[in-house]
Amino acid sequence: KVTANVQDLSAPNTLFATVTITGRLANQEVPSFLASIDFTLELQRAGPTVTPTVSPTGTPALTFPTFSAQQVTSASAPSTLRSQHSMVWDSQDDLFFVFGGVDAQGNPLNDLWEFNPGTGQWTQIMNATTSGGACVGGTWPSPRMNAAMVWDSVHQQILLYGGLGANNHYLGDLWAYSPSSGAGSWTPIACSNNGPGARAANAAWNGSQMLLLGGIDRYGLLSDFWSYTPGAPGNSWQLVTSAAPMGPRAYQTMVWDSTDSQLFVFGGLDAGGMQRNDFYSYSPSAGWSPISPKSTSNPLARQQGMGTWDSKDNVLLMMGGWNDSSQNGPYWGLWAYDPKQNAWDEPTPLNSAGNAVIPGRTAAAMVWDAKEQAAYIYAGAGNAKTGSSLNDFWTLTG
Repeated sequence: KVTANVQDLSAPNTLFATVTITGRLANQEVPSFLASIDFTLELQRAGPTVTPTVSPTGTPALTFPTFSAQQVTSASAPSTLRSQHSMVWDSQDDLFFVFGGVDAQGNPLNDLWEFNPGTGQWTQIMNATTSGGACVGGTWPSPRMNAAMVWDSVHQQILLYGGLGANNHYLGDLWAYSPSSGAGSWTPIACSNNGPGARAANAAWNGSQMLLLGGIDRYGLLSDFWSYTPGAPGNSWQLVTSAAPMGPRAYQTMVWDSTDSQLFVFGGLDAGGMQRNDFYSYSPSAGWSPISPKSTSNPLARQQGMGTWDSKDNVLLMMGGWNDSSQNGPYWGLWAYDPKQNAWDEPTPLNSAGNAVIPGRTAAAMVWDAKEQAAYIYAGAGNAKTGSSLNDFWTLTG
């Protein structure tokens, strides 16, 4: 071990040292010189201290598709201004069907229209009547608004349930309409004793069942959750749960995710008369789960917003609706929710008009066409939170 005291030396400097080694070998009686080692110690000025830096791991940027809108005009389009109507896409024939709703004078409707995206033509299948056919012995549903309507892709038919009829009378009848069986061929499946009872409610099709959640009847808001399997013995309804976790709710946005087989429910009107922005998912295996999106900008509370599942981009699309506490008119702007990123994005600005922005509206219909790879938006109330004022038709493509 060699120790050098360099405390009094300034840098730069050089220190020379010699180490002499003496010892006694086995055959020697006295110690003698064995070896010497020369050392050179150089002192240098210290350089700047380098402190290692660790770059924080950034949050991955959210990526969403872009969308563009285009108005669809046709000389054969319905002239009636309407809202609170029902619309479905016939996946077998690539057709849209629009039923009922309420006109600008507040009269419930029961006319049925067909739109062909391939030709751009509208066809009226059934005229509106003031009374319509009664369920028992009738040949078509009576006038109504806010009816639950889905496309049954198994039996290639429309399923229509309930709604609010004339004189604020809630309905609980179930109908089927098959386009292939001729114009006006509505068939009453069950006129009464349906499990959900008379109500106006939202529905979604999960590939084999019609799902019905909450809604409103003459006593108030409802929170039960039902499924209907067409063609099952007895054509019976099944109660999935008597109380969904969001509580009594009406006019919520309800969309089936056909990619991951789950239901999304956003907002709506609660029993206290407030619009909500809570967000839930439901799957048969996992049940109900609240969703807390990672995005910092999310849709505001609303009722009567419209939504659909974009199976091309695998996102939920939502727009429109209104919130009584913040504004009197409907929302502008489109929202997209990506389940994989668990985030919302607003592809078009809120409350701003432009060539690529569909005018704000409430109580409208929005349906995805998987063949045309586009969402279609039809009619609604555009000037205030109630009242039919629109009959325009738009496509939204990503």
